[in-house]
Amino acid sequence: MEDQPWGNIKTRGITLIQFTKYLSHTFSDNEVGRIYASLPNDTVSIMDQVRKGAWYPFEYQRQLRQAIIQHVDPSDPLGVTYRMGLVTASWDFSGFLKPLFSFISKQTVMKNIATLWKKYYDKGKMELIDFKENYSSMELSDFPCDEYFYPIVTSWMKVAMQTLNTENPKVEYKVDKSTTGFCRFELFWE
Repeated sequence: MEDQPWGNIKTRGITLIQFTKYLSHTFSDNEVGRIYASLPNDTVSIMDQVRKGAWYPFEYQRQLRQAIIQHVDPSDPLGVTYRMGLVTASWDFSGFLKPLFSFISKQTVMKNIATLWKKYYDKGKMELIDFKENYSSMELSDFPCDEYFYPIVTSWMKVAMQTLNTENPKVEYKVDKSTTGFCRFELFWE
């Protein structure tokens, strides 16, 4: 796993749990079985014993996302991961994050997103670059992930903005291919 650019990144078990929960809520038992059958054996054995707060190689999450993409629509990998991210993020925000976000201003949430980032991933730096009345930009640096990961972050940010009661939230992202592991997210709302 370490020969991939993301080989040294770890993710919290909660991300793996969310994606396996997504499987069980979205697909039939037969479909879930086919998706699991497409994964390496060591990944499947880890999925059966994941602990929410433990750290796991990011590669397990990537493999699970890739298997879901292949099952749902390999011609639209970004759309598949974005839609999956909307569902899993809604679980985060319907639980422990919603009360937290209801008492804090948009700007404060955006400034402190790095703290939340570190709860899910052990590498990378997420920071607020710009905040205006209806616009914010954030940058993720030092996080050399696969190309299908960014829609997960984008959908998470959109659900966060919905939780903050913004109207018509929209999130766009631009990957800087000249810099490994760098992406800018632009958030718009009315």
